Amino acid sequence: MHGVIFAELRKYVKERVGARTWDQALVSAGMPGKVFLPFQEYPDEDAFKLVKALVATTGRPAGAVLEDF
Repeated sequence: MHGVIFAELRKYVKERVGARTWDQALVSAGMPGKVFLPFQEYPDEDAFKLVKALVATTGRPAGAVLEDF
């Protein structure tokens, strides 16, 4: 998956629920401190892990998070 998607997801989370939530999601996904560069490719699994972590952190269903994003 393109890094730009991760960069935009980070921006979305920080604007909607706060920077701390993004950091918590990274930790929950097993990627503490991970930086996604817009011009690189990353495994789709990383996106799935982050969405799952955001669901757990925010309490919102995955579909709602993805639709809002």
